[in-house]
Amino acid sequence: MRILFITTKLNFETAGGSIVDLHLKAVSLGERGHEVSVLTIYSSANHITFALPYNLIEEHVKGIGLVQIQSSIYRILRKQEGKFDVICVDGQTFLYGAGLYRLLGGKTPIVGLFNRRLSSWSDSPMRIKAHLRLFLEKTLGTKIANKLDAFVFGTPQMKERYQEFGIGLIRDQIIPNAVSTRDLGKRYSILGSRKEIQSGSREVQLFAAGRMIPEKRFDLLLNAFAILPQDGKYKLTIAGNGAEFGMLNDLAKKLGIEDRVTFPGWTKKGELFDKLNHSDIFIFPGGKNEYSSVLLSEAMAFALPCIVPGDGALEWQADGGALVFNSGDAGNLAAKIELLSSDHKIMTELSEKAYQKAMKDDYHNLADILEELLKSVQASVVN
Repeated sequence: MRILFITTKLNFETAGGSIVDLHLKAVSLGERGHEVSVLTIYSSANHITFALPYNLIEEHVKGIGLVQIQSSIYRILRKQEGKFDVICVDGQTFLYGAGLYRLLGGKTPIVGLFNRRLSSWSDSPMRIKAHLRLFLEKTLGTKIANKLDAFVFGTPQMKERYQEFGIGLIRDQIIPNAVSTRDLGKRYSILGSRKEIQSGSREVQLFAAGRMIPEKRFDLLLNAFAILPQDGKYKLTIAGNGAEFGMLNDLAKKLGIEDRVTFPGWTKKGELFDKLNHSDIFIFPGGKNEYSSVLLSEAMAFALPCIVPGDGALEWQADGGALVFNSGDAGNLAAKIELLSSDHKIMTELSEKAYQKAMKDDYHNLADILEELLKSVQASVVN
């Protein structure tokens, strides 16, 4: 098949999980003999640090408003019509323009990849203009978006959220984020468990990372860390940067734990992997209920025992390969850290389960599901 992926940009210098996911989806299909291309609409923001194994098409869209983006993707799809057998688009970004393309007779089937919320789904109090946009998307936008030929959701929680809104009620598929866990395990000689963790009186190295924004709940992690025994047993590293960087440093001082907490700031991938490899426990203190995490899969590929909040996509993603705490409860998080760090049997069992789940989620395995879906979409249009 001739397959095109359309996304906003490919910035591998500061790549988030969605960029890695799309890149590996494209790589996996190319490895299976398909002719794969990736089109970026904000191509001046591309930062590509290695030779791409697929064709890159660069467009230069001006404007970031809803109307500009949707009209631009409609124009781009018309321009690319007939050159590809199926086109995959960032669903949350391009759903209305892509749906309109199919509604108005566009011939190439479109698959939407949804791993983030719609930008109109705000958790903050909304102004009148935002309410109007949400109303229009709910009433008119859903009808247009549902003209897509198939919907791929990153988690069951994401699927539920979109379908409650009225989007993606036919031909839906759940495919987790693509991660190169197998290669990562081989590169660092991870063999299935970390039996050396928690030996004797050695300090327990706790590690967390991510953008420092409220939803990540690094403040909760600091408060939980402050509850732990103050005997020097625990060290905590929180890597990343963002709006809350200064506040979190101040909070650590306020809690009197600044001598045991390290904030290295934004960390390149290689350095991040080294930190994971020298940690004992990985902690994911929070996040949006529907979101999974590439970083969690990477931590599990290092066979790290992990702790994640319950009742959401992260617990689903870990699938028994992590200890679960009550979301938003610092006391319960502290208790889970103590339990895990003091019980070598639990740590070893979680280490083994985490590694097994990470290998199961390697992008080579997930490609089977995506390839089958794309073939069925193409066949249904041809027939």
